[in-house]
Amino acid sequence: MDNFVENISKQFVRKIDTGVTIDLKDYFEDDELVKDYELKTTEDNKYIATVKLTEFDRFKVKDIFYPLMRFANYKTTFYTHEEYEDSITYYLLSMNSESDLGFYLSITFSQG
Repeated sequence: MDNFVENISKQFVRKIDTGVTIDLKDYFEDDELVKDYELKTTEDNKYIATVKLTEFDRFKVKDIFYPLMRFANYKTTFYTHEEYEDSITYYLLSMNSESDLGFYLSITFSQG
């Protein structure tokens, strides 16, 4: 299945923003539910994060993701997600519609 958010993100200039990168790293490092994480960037300017949790369940994932979404975003932000038995992946696009700049983040949460 095509990723709806990723497809929309192609309409904007995706960029790797140093401020967003720092915000994401700080957020993961400060959260006690995060056992380990990896944050990568791709050649086509996407953030890809893998987050291992000390306790994995969908409610704990939401407790981490929703504040993160408010913490690191631009003017307009939306997302989709896929839930599986052992992981949850969010696809987030945050953009400034006035400048056509934005960032795309794929973040997968699982048991650490």
